[in-house]
Amino acid sequence: MAMISVWRLVDDDQIAELADDPTQIEALLDEEGPDIDLDRAWHGLHFLLAGTARETAGPRGYILGGRPVGEVNVGYGPARVLGSQEVAIFDDLLQCISTEEFCARFDPEAMTAAGIYPDDLWDDALSGEQDVLAYLTGHFLQLKEFIAAAHRDGMGVITYLA
Repeated sequence: MAMISVWRLVDDDQIAELADDPTQIEALLDEEGPDIDLDRAWHGLHFLLAGTARETAGPRGYILGGRPVGEVNVGYGPARVLGSQEVAIFDDLLQCISTEEFCARFDPEAMTAAGIYPDDLWDDALSGEQDVLAYLTGHFLQLKEFIAAAHRDGMGVITYLA
């Protein structure tokens, strides 16, 4: 079973409500809402932005970061939130990274050595079986557009691994 990363738009009032009562997270995630699915690209995206497999502070680490929503497991651990101010900071970072710069960071050997999930993608990239860089770039551009819209609308996000 694959771990995918889902990002959902929420406003700061909803984030505050979740801080008061984290058990509301499951009902919120069951509702229809604007979201994106980063599929299995999430850890590769994090690595290409942060240069590490692990959580890191600051906007380069926001794919794995954010504040946990209590201890309610919504797939693979708790959901995490980024408020509208953090989304604005993340958008500023993403807008400064060109597609060319993003692609230049792609190194399947380093990703394999760092243990980036899912390891079969990087093996495919090394063997030339798939255009993994296009897969990552497509998800990077999707995330960039989603975060720009969230910033424009003054929204925060909930992220979780399902």
